Amino acid sequence: MRSDGRKKSAKPEDTAAITPEVVRENGLSPLGSKVATVALVGLVAALIEVELIPGILLGVAAMLAPDVMPKLGRILRPMVKGTVRAGYAFADKTREMVAEAGEHIDDIVAEVRSEKSA
Repeated sequence: MRSDGRKKSAKPEDTAAITPEVVRENGLSPLGSKVATVALVGLVAALIEVELIPGILLGVAAMLAPDVMPKLGRILRPMVKGTVRAGYAFADKTREMVAEAGEHIDDIVAEVRSEKSA
């Protein structure tokens, strides 16, 4: 930090040494700076042309996806896994019920044939 309390700006040769750990130590968040930039651009664009907002929202979603998806994946994985497990159990039970119904139909057809030939 400078003597006046402001942080030093990164020199071009120092930019290669900026890592996520260094950014977090300095109190800067890459996601926070992205959100602030996008909010400012979105506000300006909304003031200029309201029809641009859906496109801006899609762009924001595409920009934030790499940061949010791993976290979202860890949260959603157990729910998706449970849903797949329930779907598999439902399909297995349905398969059993269809097989049983087929057997009952075969029994009825066999009874009708035996009654017809008797």
